Amino acid sequence: MVFLQLKQSAIMAKFFNSTLKILMVVLLFFAEVQISKSQDQPFDPPMIKYLNHPLVDSVMLNLDLDQKIGQLFMAPAYSNRDSMYLKKLLEDIKKWQIGGVIAMQGGPVRHIQMVNQLQEISEAPLMVAMDAEWGPKMRLDSTIRLPYQMTLGAVEDDSLIMETGNSMARQLKRLGVHINFSPVADVNSNPENPVINFRSFGEKTGDVAWKSFLLSHSLQKNGILAVAKHFPGHGDTDVDSHLGLPVINRSMQEINLEDLYPFKTLISNGIGGIMTAHMSIPVLDSTSTPASISTKITGELLQNELNFEGLIFTDALNMKGATEFVEPGMLEVKALLAGNDVLLFSEDVGFAIQQIKNALKIGVLSEERIDRSCRKILAAKYWLGLFDNHRVDTANAIGDLNLEKDEYLVEQLSIASITCLKNDNIPVADLEQKTAIIQVGDTSQSEFSKMMLNYAPSEVFKLPHNATKAQLDDISSQIVAYDLVVWSISGLNVYPGNQFGASKEVLNWIDNSLDARSIVVLHGNPYLFRHLPNINLAGGVLVTYQELEVAKKVAAQVIYGALSAKGRLPVTCGKHFTVGQGVTTKNLGRISYQSALSVGVNTDYFTKVDEKVAEAIKEKATPGCQVLALKDGVVFFQKSYGYHTYDSIQKVNNSDLYDIASITKIAGALPGIMKLYEDGLLDIDGTFGDYMPYFNRKSFKEVTIREALAHQAGLYPWIPFWKEARRKNGKYKWFTFKEDSSRRFPHKIADNLYAHRKFNKKVYKSIRNRPLDEKTYKYSGLSFYLYPELIRCLSKEPYWSYIDQNFYRPLGASRLTYFPLDQYSLNQVIPTEYDSLFRKQLIHGTVHDEGAALMQGMSSNAGLFSNANDLAKLMQMYLLNGTYGGKHYLDSATIAGFTSCQFCEDDNRRGLGFDRPLPDPHQNGNTAVSVSQKSFGHSGFTGTFAWVDPEYNFVYIFLSNRVYPTRENKKLFQLNTRTDIQQLFYESFGVGL
Repeated sequence: MVFLQLKQSAIMAKFFNSTLKILMVVLLFFAEVQISKSQDQPFDPPMIKYLNHPLVDSVMLNLDLDQKIGQLFMAPAYSNRDSMYLKKLLEDIKKWQIGGVIAMQGGPVRHIQMVNQLQEISEAPLMVAMDAEWGPKMRLDSTIRLPYQMTLGAVEDDSLIMETGNSMARQLKRLGVHINFSPVADVNSNPENPVINFRSFGEKTGDVAWKSFLLSHSLQKNGILAVAKHFPGHGDTDVDSHLGLPVINRSMQEINLEDLYPFKTLISNGIGGIMTAHMSIPVLDSTSTPASISTKITGELLQNELNFEGLIFTDALNMKGATEFVEPGMLEVKALLAGNDVLLFSEDVGFAIQQIKNALKIGVLSEERIDRSCRKILAAKYWLGLFDNHRVDTANAIGDLNLEKDEYLVEQLSIASITCLKNDNIPVADLEQKTAIIQVGDTSQSEFSKMMLNYAPSEVFKLPHNATKAQLDDISSQIVAYDLVVWSISGLNVYPGNQFGASKEVLNWIDNSLDARSIVVLHGNPYLFRHLPNINLAGGVLVTYQELEVAKKVAAQVIYGALSAKGRLPVTCGKHFTVGQGVTTKNLGRISYQSALSVGVNTDYFTKVDEKVAEAIKEKATPGCQVLALKDGVVFFQKSYGYHTYDSIQKVNNSDLYDIASITKIAGALPGIMKLYEDGLLDIDGTFGDYMPYFNRKSFKEVTIREALAHQAGLYPWIPFWKEARRKNGKYKWFTFKEDSSRRFPHKIADNLYAHRKFNKKVYKSIRNRPLDEKTYKYSGLSFYLYPELIRCLSKEPYWSYIDQNFYRPLGASRLTYFPLDQYSLNQVIPTEYDSLFRKQLIHGTVHDEGAALMQGMSSNAGLFSNANDLAKLMQMYLLNGTYGGKHYLDSATIAGFTSCQFCEDDNRRGLGFDRPLPDPHQNGNTAVSVSQKSFGHSGFTGTFAWVDPEYNFVYIFLSNRVYPTRENKKLFQLNTRTDIQQLFYESFGVGL
């Protein structure tokens, strides 16, 4: 069995790659899609079997001639017009007994209300049609925009095309619409086509036929009549038939092999309707008569030669392509004479009906001709279920038309369609490159740029399409300093006129600026590449085909290797890119940002997460927070709540940085310690004294690094170092703190407070001299003050440089830092506590932990700042056993060793640095009850939490500033906010129910 058995094997060879491929495609869908075995044994249109149904017979007997003629008309129906318009429409339907309406611009609820009124007033049920080529969004606001057909033309996954048809059908039925004037079966062979273009599946005849079939089959399987257009093929026009009559000067062979082929395919496979086009095709009709009213084209070719028995619709009869040739009234008569059944958008229905009746009187038309079309229309109405109750409910209409699964479908289609035409530098492996993003045509905060910034820091430049020479020269002078220049081109028109709305000057500037550093991302029609002759000089080229927010996000993720580009170019666009071209790009395994449905998460739980956070904010457990959930490599939940402080002035953004407190224990020195251990420079069963002679004395010389990391060393829990620097009278001792900076006191602790340059030695001395307790489990942060120095001693590099260069920078975790104010403004950093005892001020932009502050902000006990996004990258690297983004950081054995329980026999659940769950997790414990025993992470005093669960491929981040304005606020713990939200996420993917 093959998709379509043609009479000439040469034709088959031309349009299909191989018989084997055809067999595979057909067999894949055979269970769901039945395909005609030959053009001689076609499937019938769905209404044909009801032509002689008793109900149809009964209705025909009861209709008079005027009513039968009225059934042939479909009038436009706008739901965005005023009450006077609706009144006139109701009167026309009642007066002329119109058979149907074409839903035009408006909104879903207004549309449904209008349709219900129209159906109520009509004696016979109305067929409601819509031009919904990309779903109801083509006509109605507040609905989901499905991709254009050209975008679908780039998709190789046929199941997604079928699901698009399913989605369209579901939405149309919810609106009380019965007919979709779709698919566009035109083969777009002319890049300058001013009316079809992006509305076509492309220029490859076989692909257009196949995808038109998939879409129409899905529509009709779901009870929506599909109408293919624009017969006999509108793909090679250079005139918009809305504005004039196009003339198609093609040979018979070209028309047969290209233009007619999709229609032949659809006819053989049971398409219910075909729309005829207003265009002249001399080789088919030498009289220059528009195809829509040509007896030779609509009658002889479509009905007689191609044996089409379904409904034939005219294109809109108010279009200049028709009205310039024949006067209204006679136009409708000629349309019927040609063989059309349904007359769309007549300029004057009453006058047209009178002209038809006149033609009947003089014998130009026969009543049998009217009966034939009327019976087909009634049979279609029966198949569509219109003789049953057809009232549509308005309740929850907006929600039903904006289902999460439809949004997910658009995301899937965006991923499947994005096409990489050159990938010398895609995906970007090195995140340390100095990167510029140039937004051409979008001067807002682009979703593309925002997503790019999730992966690596970049400078964003914004240019309108009418940018001045001075603006262009300014950017040219700046981008020479960048290693990577990403051109994001958007804000374009969908049709090719005037370079799609882009100025020649800007396009020439882009073209002359391209080089190997460049990645060009076109959020629009790929034919624009014809205006960029040097596009081949760019290192990377991506096209998303249209301006969809989700597609912009997808493009950024492809650039950074979080997603793969899989699309194939459906058209030839310029000398460099030909139809079928497309590179499948490499997925580097960086975290991606997709719908929760992509990882099987039930989003009903997200409302509960919102409620839990709302409770915490209402109870003043924290002024705000960031919550991130990551499963199977996909960030499926990322949200910021509340404000920086309780004054509700500045909202928390996803990019804002929190003081992550003791999460620093696993995010700071620990990855460096693991690397030194792997490199053979550190024995974790050695003592601190083995590597730091200063600690090879007193009781501390017996402390092993393993014991200290696992809180099994008997170390004192905490030392208030700043208090030890005070005299009894409250003043600070010499060589501790001063109010002014100087050579001796260079280290700023807070405003008007500076530490002595050697104060860290006082900290070390205090730790070393503190007596040890018995070596049992006792949480202590003291050893974590020592690890930065340990790393410096062993690596021979400054601590910060070592971890930043080996981990944070290559991870793209630029917002994971000890020094937030070196890179970010103060209003991007969340404040913590008002310190009334030591620093006497609000702690904002510097570390909250007093001990870490005394170490110049760099400790492994606390000190790091981060947003949830960049912290998640490090946690994901741990989850992936030491790899991330195609780069190896740590060995899997090292990760396994450090995250496993070290002293379980002593009732110590801890790993090396990492916290672990209780042996029997319970409510009010340190984690959610559903975590696995393989999981690990840490919490932070400021109200933070980071947890990794390899068993479920799950990472959870919660960041807050619960200590604002005082650490005495314990409500976050009392409410179990962090762990309760963690539990909700487990339940969202079916664990713990």
